[in-house]
Amino acid sequence: MRALFLIILLIGPSAFAQKLFGPPSARVISGPELKRVFINPLPPQFPYEARRGVWSGRGVYRAFLTPEGKVSRVLILLSMGHPVMDEAVVRAAMQWRAKPGRPKEVDFPMIFIAPRNTPGSL
Repeated sequence: MRALFLIILLIGPSAFAQKLFGPPSARVISGPELKRVFINPLPPQFPYEARRGVWSGRGVYRAFLTPEGKVSRVLILLSMGHPVMDEAVVRAAMQWRAKPGRPKEVDFPMIFIAPRNTPGSL
């Protein structure tokens, strides 16, 4: 039986994210706000190494958007503590597309949650 591994893109107002992650240096968007900026922002794949190690983590990232809506780069503002998990978020965010407009920076939180290992889960 496969264990359920969750990747949570915070859903709810950014005030909740600010309470969870502390006061950001720039405005953090999440949930519905994130979907207003990005067109179908797919969550990152939970890395195998993280599943095997039963790692969980939370982080905050900054995406830099071009006028065409492409993500030109992603900065790690608050690391999840495991580079492989941060890399998965950066890879996923680099594939996101935003609605065209002026260049901007968007801060977003991401959480990986792995349940306890159960026999035969991997």
